[in-house]
Amino acid sequence: MHWGAMDNVGSEHVVDGTPASAEIHFVHRKRGDTTGTRGDSFAVVGVMAVANDSEAIAGVWSALNVEEVQGTGGEFNTTVNFYDLLPSGRSYYYYEGSLTTPNCSEVVQWFLLEETISIPSAYLAQLREVEENEEGDRLTFNYRSTQDLAGRQVSRYPASPSPSPSPSPSSGVGLLPTISLLSMLLLAFHALL
Repeated sequence: MHWGAMDNVGSEHVVDGTPASAEIHFVHRKRGDTTGTRGDSFAVVGVMAVANDSEAIAGVWSALNVEEVQGTGGEFNTTVNFYDLLPSGRSYYYYEGSLTTPNCSEVVQWFLLEETISIPSAYLAQLREVEENEEGDRLTFNYRSTQDLAGRQVSRYPASPSPSPSPSPSSGVGLLPTISLLSMLLLAFHALL
């Protein structure tokens, strides 16, 4: 997950020139690729998050207790239903690009969901208090600045029409939309191989 020093910056992508408050990456590595140096080594699903103080979203984020990660190298010891973190929209952008951390190799197939999710401003404030090192420096800028497209083609894929209404998460089959979305993205990823 990436965030900035204020609520108006922090995402590694921008849409129509506008950044989000944070960005979550679900990183998938190609099986059998031990070097991570091929142009299709990774598929990353990115979800942009916008600061919002709605009570409805506070519960999802409260499960990720920031204080627990102090001194653990950033590892949460918590079970989270990632369905609750995904937007309901299924449209996405696709492009071939790079890792956003050093060495920034051109080995990623990016799937950026078009719809943003909400994240409490208070949670972002807690993240900014995480100590980055033993000197006590705060982790307030852990995102890579937006890069030039450098000739890359970004394609938008609208959501496919659904034959029936999507079930709600509380109906017992709430993972179906998530599985459908992830299946669609992974099928697209494997079709490119």
